[in-house]
Amino acid sequence: MNSLQKAALKGISAVILATALPAEANDIYMDQIEYDLAEKWKRERQQARQQQSQPGAAPKPESDNAKNTATDESSDQRFSGLIKVDLLSDYISYGVTIQEEGATIQTLVSLRYSFFDKAIDNRPESFVNNVTGFISQWNDFSTSDNLSSPTSSFKNFTELDLIAGLSITMADRLNFTASATTYTSPADAFGQGAYIKADIAYNDLGQTAKNFGLMPRITLLYTIPWDSTLGLQSDSVLFEPGLTPTYIFQPESSLPVTLSLPLRVGLGNKFYDGSTYGFFSVGPQLTIPIKALSNETFSAFATLGYTYINLGPTTTDFILNTDKESNKHVFNFGIGASF
Repeated sequence: MNSLQKAALKGISAVILATALPAEANDIYMDQIEYDLAEKWKRERQQARQQQSQPGAAPKPESDNAKNTATDESSDQRFSGLIKVDLLSDYISYGVTIQEEGATIQTLVSLRYSFFDKAIDNRPESFVNNVTGFISQWNDFSTSDNLSSPTSSFKNFTELDLIAGLSITMADRLNFTASATTYTSPADAFGQGAYIKADIAYNDLGQTAKNFGLMPRITLLYTIPWDSTLGLQSDSVLFEPGLTPTYIFQPESSLPVTLSLPLRVGLGNKFYDGSTYGFFSVGPQLTIPIKALSNETFSAFATLGYTYINLGPTTTDFILNTDKESNKHVFNFGIGASF
């Protein structure tokens, strides 16, 4: 495998893994390690192509115009983002059933800026690879208006979230992300709420086995006292360990396919109102790049998956309808693009 193929494999896998996540909104926009590595490997892929297109070419003296061009290109590389639309059969967040009647449509726009990147800033000796700030906006629209207020003008607009945070990648594979989220319901299904979150994740893709990684992570979440609360009680903490075993089929082909199996466990006695166990989720996620809509800087993809969720005693009792079923089955399909 030549340098171009290796760089392309890394870039494709990172972009795909950024979306190969459980059918829960909070996971979709917070797995920041894959975003950071996608940006890094995208530049490596571009550099490898440039080197291949000019074999043996002598370096040209750098003029003032060339310096300005390089500065502009570096500035452009600091910006990145993700847009995505998902269709799900249920909306269940951290084991809490928000909407299970009808289908739910979830949209995401996430914009990111790298304050520091050791490749752009020419710091090859740095232990820190990247420091990136991000802002995101996420929505949930339901085909059912059973949660909405009778007087609301947006009966199907269940939720609107605003997120801001900072992501730090170290030693190429270790990532720490801290973020704050505020949410409200235009349908008046619930009041305003907020929480802060910290994620520690390790990307071991290809480290111990070819094209495979376990992708371990730990999440800590604190729900801030306000009108509404993410957990079953406010002023509470969620602890969520997880793995995302992932395998990439035919990574050197023009159409690599990624299969992942996200596993999550939600724990927190106060968060789940007296029950330490809130939920367990597992299910396959398939991600396929859309080659016709992709280029050097724009990677389109489609996702298809199923998630089995087992609810704890208090999260089962929280379900609004009379069917207090602890075993949930969520199906999801999505289309998105990173840039």
